[in-house]
Amino acid sequence: SASAAVKALPRAAQGFDARVDAALEASELRSRYYSELRSLATSALENLLRMRTQCLKELDRMRQELQRVQRQRATEGEAQQPPGCVDDVTFFSVEDFMPPSWHDILKSLDELRW
Repeated sequence: SASAAVKALPRAAQGFDARVDAALEASELRSRYYSELRSLATSALENLLRMRTQCLKELDRMRQELQRVQRQRATEGEAQQPPGCVDDVTFFSVEDFMPPSWHDILKSLDELRW
């Protein structure tokens, strides 16, 4: 019985080693996964911030252009607007960014059913 226990010990140690190796490999894979995920998220965030900055710069340029045109019209004493010219320009409309109602969402999901 003692010799059987001694023979079983190496098998148990091999099983333990295999489990430790599998756990280490899973830990390394998890670490690589989260590292890659962090890299992708950082890249996406940098792109988003760059796009936001470009958008704000363009909005600022458009505002300056509108102010220049309005000042020019005011100094010229233009009484009437040229055709197609609008004084009130909205760069951001909240209505365009409102989420759809639940009714509209359910309706579109129903339309997607087979």
